[in-house]
Amino acid sequence: MNPKENLIKILNRYITESDRLREVSEKKLTFKLLYEELLTKLGEDYQHIIENRLELSILFTSLYTDDIYLSELYDILINIQSNKAEQQKLKDLIRKLKTDYQIVVNELEEANVRLYRRRYLYKSAKEVVTKLKCNMPIIGKYDIPNVKRILNYYEEDGIISNKEELLLINEIELHNRKSLLHNNKEKKDASYVEGLYNQIPNILNAGYQKHDEIEIYETRKPSLDKIIEEIKNFIDFLPKEDIIQTLKSHYSYNMPDNEYNYILTKILNYYQDSLITFYEFLIDKETYTNIEDRKEVIKNYYVALETYLELYKFYEEINTFTVESGKEEVKEHKKIIFSHSPNSPKARLMSDMKDIPEEYYNQVTDLLSRFKTDELQPSERKKLSNNRRLVTLIELRDDQIRIILRHVKGNLYCVMGVATKKDDNDMPMYNAMANRLVPNTSNEELLNKELTFAKLTEEQLKKLVKEKGRKGNR
Repeated sequence: MNPKENLIKILNRYITESDRLREVSEKKLTFKLLYEELLTKLGEDYQHIIENRLELSILFTSLYTDDIYLSELYDILINIQSNKAEQQKLKDLIRKLKTDYQIVVNELEEANVRLYRRRYLYKSAKEVVTKLKCNMPIIGKYDIPNVKRILNYYEEDGIISNKEELLLINEIELHNRKSLLHNNKEKKDASYVEGLYNQIPNILNAGYQKHDEIEIYETRKPSLDKIIEEIKNFIDFLPKEDIIQTLKSHYSYNMPDNEYNYILTKILNYYQDSLITFYEFLIDKETYTNIEDRKEVIKNYYVALETYLELYKFYEEINTFTVESGKEEVKEHKKIIFSHSPNSPKARLMSDMKDIPEEYYNQVTDLLSRFKTDELQPSERKKLSNNRRLVTLIELRDDQIRIILRHVKGNLYCVMGVATKKDDNDMPMYNAMANRLVPNTSNEELLNKELTFAKLTEEQLKKLVKEKGRKGNR
């Protein structure tokens, strides 16, 4: 790796670390809010705490990986109203929770302070990376000093040696001298200038698509992020066809759809960030008035755009679903669990119901009920597949209603969500459902917990249908 590529790698590392720090801040904020809700509920009267113990268990499960505090709470609640010792134990438990809450608050404040201190270095790192790729001079007043601060930070941390730091600083100086010499050469090419004016509006009018946030388990994130960083470190130096092959080579048939799509969307976002940065350079007055700089920006913009479009085409190809007739299976009663966020066991289906017209509510419960007892007609149950592999998704359908399930194991199925049909092949809906998480049921305890939540969800669904469900006149 030459010094320029190494410098880009170091700056990309700083950008990634800042992005991860922002993710930590967001996660700590979520935990802070969960603690505040938990402490509020525990501060109510004893009878109210007893009546809401299931809701409390959900909050404890979202905050802690084990059931120590939850078991302690249940033991306390058995005799709390008539036993002062148990009342004192509850106060002690709340005190422990407040201590944990304060730790989260402190960690959140620390992350936010670090983000605030990094804000200018982060901006300079992104701009300098782009200018290095475009062979443009680094002329921002604080960009080079900020990059030198970043390099000094990594040298003091032992990531790079003192010699490497000096070589990288020299690379910045050399890059600037070469860029300025190149840009000072006068070129008067009328056809070239005309071409510029034809291309610039295309860039300025370009829209940028926001890619879906793919949810993954926190335990898998470090491994997947490592793969993403490995790809990003050399992807800019590959032809676009080799980039696709590289992404294909990282695919494993043991990797769930949501994890592979997590990698792809991060790479798509990486290229989209480059496109946005090129656009911002182009509308900058200094860049716009310098023909040579504009030439470099436009050339690199279209190289990045071409690669982005190829990547997006690949992403769409592997996420295209077709509806097939389901194969006849052995008749058996089925168990269901529900997809939900790692931070909350509230079923995605319950959130989806807000977008379902009330006249279809009864069809949702009817489809799920008859699926469990194997009473569905062949036309009501379809298999979903795509061109990556045979996937384990099943679609239950009745009129406009579509319920998507994923086969987990044996007679266990996970309800991924529900939607109303927009067209015969609603790819955005299928992709959204396919990328949702399947709860961990790897042992008996975890399975029983999910089945308990599933029972609660079904009761909530029946209550919702009873209160709001109605027959439509269509």
